[in-house]
Amino acid sequence: MVVIGQVIMNRVNSPKFPNTIKEVVSAPKQFASIAQISKVKDVSKEAMTAAEAAIAGTAEPILPNIFYFGKPEVYEKVPGHKSAIYKQIGQIYFFTDKLFK
Repeated sequence: MVVIGQVIMNRVNSPKFPNTIKEVVSAPKQFASIAQISKVKDVSKEAMTAAEAAIAGTAEPILPNIFYFGKPEVYEKVPGHKSAIYKQIGQIYFFTDKLFK
């Protein structure tokens, strides 16, 4: 959970992306579940703690300059994906560069 928050904050702090959390998560074809999230009324304490840590920049692991992530079954179909992977955490790949242009 925290690492997704870090990706969002990396985008907010980058001139390549919108500069607010709301604009980043609601950008077209990004964070597909945001429509579902907007309907959530109760947020778990764990989710709040993760979000606060990501916003404050105090969370581990710190993923500087990581702007993209996705599930292996999507990215494994993209040529060159292995050289672009910065890190795999659980079932999610994290990338510095966009693989889908």
